[in-house]
Amino acid sequence: SIKIKLPLTLAIIPSLLLSAGKEKFSIPQVNLVELVRIAKSEISSRIEKIGNAMVIRLRDRLLPLVKLSDVLDDGKDSKGNPLEKKKKKNVLEDLEEVNIAVVMAGSFQYGVIVDELLDSSEIVVKPLGQHLKKCKAYAGATILGDGRVALILDLAGISDMMKLADI
Repeated sequence: SIKIKLPLTLAIIPSLLLSAGKEKFSIPQVNLVELVRIAKSEISSRIEKIGNAMVIRLRDRLLPLVKLSDVLDDGKDSKGNPLEKKKKKNVLEDLEEVNIAVVMAGSFQYGVIVDELLDSSEIVVKPLGQHLKKCKAYAGATILGDGRVALILDLAGISDMMKLADI
């Protein structure tokens, strides 16, 4: 028998590319349950707010929702100073449509609101640098065909960061 041990840098996984703001991210397809697009006319009836948490009614189940841009925003400016919190109305109602990736972290399902669903592709996983090792939101990175880097989202880490299991 022959044993071949492949380093993490050679792991190739199918994934979904998506965007939040101007950045691209990747979700492993093994964690992807389904994609949901909600038209502007249905946003107020399909997405509800319970306390401070957003949820979507999907096939008679309530799934917690997180906006990817909120997860990635640490509430601080580039110098580490806290940003002034502004009270804002439901920003989802200003959108033409809402794109949601329903994902599974272990046995727990939740929805991630993204700006745009791009494409599915097979990516090569690269380990994170030392400066990003402590960040729970990222599991690795990949280099896209255009040379840009896309971070691979750690869906279990995001669930923990946003305390979704407590909802």
